[in-house]
Amino acid sequence: MFSIIDRYLFKQLIGAMFLVLLVIGGLDFVFAFLAELEDVSDHYALPQIGLYMLGILPRRIYELLPFCCLIGCLIGLGGLASSHELTAIRSAGASMVRLVKMVLQPTLVLIIGGFVLGEYIAPVMEKNAQSQRAIAKGKMSSGASRYGFWQHEKEQFLHVLAVQPNGELNTITRYQLDESRQVQSISIAQSARYEDEQWTLYDIATTTFSEDQVRYSETASQPWSTELTPDTVSLVIMDPDRLSISALYRYTQYLAQQGVNTAEYDLAFWKKTLQPVSIIALIVLGISFVFGPLREVNIGLRILSGVIIGLIFMIAQNLLGPASGVFGFPPLIAVLIPPVIALAIGLRVLSKVR
Repeated sequence: MFSIIDRYLFKQLIGAMFLVLLVIGGLDFVFAFLAELEDVSDHYALPQIGLYMLGILPRRIYELLPFCCLIGCLIGLGGLASSHELTAIRSAGASMVRLVKMVLQPTLVLIIGGFVLGEYIAPVMEKNAQSQRAIAKGKMSSGASRYGFWQHEKEQFLHVLAVQPNGELNTITRYQLDESRQVQSISIAQSARYEDEQWTLYDIATTTFSEDQVRYSETASQPWSTELTPDTVSLVIMDPDRLSISALYRYTQYLAQQGVNTAEYDLAFWKKTLQPVSIIALIVLGISFVFGPLREVNIGLRILSGVIIGLIFMIAQNLLGPASGVFGFPPLIAVLIPPVIALAIGLRVLSKVR
């Protein structure tokens, strides 16, 4: 059962964290929307941009969650410290350990909500949004564009522009090479569907090159033999940071079986898996600062401190991730170092608080 103090702290902190998430998430949405306006065209107009931004919103909120929890903690606890309510709570017999537990209660609610968002909601909406965006932008150019994904199979390179929610592929371009790595043919299919464990290409235009001539042909449909499956395609089309934890695990196993380097996907897997650890470490660090260096400062300085701490944490993660691939240490270690340091500093400061 929650005591009156537990409920009061829960209400103050969850409100502060949600407010920060709303403000920072709103600003992030506006800036991302303005950046997307640079690509406005006849096929990619304001309605398409609006739908795309709504589709990627859950993923952006998920990524902002640790940052917002930290600043929300500094604002919520800082306000209580400024009004001497924290002093009154401690005078009533609440130990530092109990205060940390009370602060972590609203944090755990956001961690659970973030897990549901990142594992079940964001990946689905992200895939649909990226697919529709790629289709709209792909109409601006013929053949393979810079959108979609590339795949190498034996003597063939192929590009898929987009994957529809129902698993259908849009604009599949295949480059067939000979033994000397010269292009033998280019085939562009408008769509592909997976039925009865077999892909079928539709509306195919093929250009074949030989020493003395170039031949062009069109085919209504034909079977397509490839190692790609609908499940694999849905994973390849998205960046590692935009996949769910379960999808990252499956795709990492697939790449390992193919003998492909999985470092990038391992790093994304551990980042998402250990996000709760990062949030808790930042919260403990934030608590220690409120009871220590930031106890008597104003709210503006607390927000600035939260931003600086969050940026240092994010920069450390972004640097250590690629460094793990360069220097050969496990991605798990790269992901663990920043939260372990943050947690150690937070616990050290709290141990000195009387």
